[in-house]
Amino acid sequence: MLNQLNKQSITNSEGETESIDFSKAWKKSENYQTLGDELDQLVAGREEKLRIKSDERYSQPWYRRDKLMMIRAIRIYWRSPGYNLSRMTLAVAIALLLGSIFFPIRDKKLFSETEMDR
Repeated sequence: MLNQLNKQSITNSEGETESIDFSKAWKKSENYQTLGDELDQLVAGREEKLRIKSDERYSQPWYRRDKLMMIRAIRIYWRSPGYNLSRMTLAVAIALLLGSIFFPIRDKKLFSETEMDR
């Protein structure tokens, strides 16, 4: 969608056609300035007791964050049984494919007995 939007073009003051850079257009817009001012007012207007204070960059240690993310991933997988079924089916199909590649050589010896004695 963004690629299609980016293909839109305008004619500049010199009569040349150029594509619209939506990022630059947004940053030059009045709405961007208004939004930035509102956010600054919200941050500055907070009461002292409502401000989040932490000496660390993250409020939780890495192992707690990792545990929470693992629990979240498990819940997402648990809630999508169709996706899990397709993953298991794909795993079985790949196992059968790879197993069938080596099926014809299961009875052949890779090394002769004389080579193994050396």
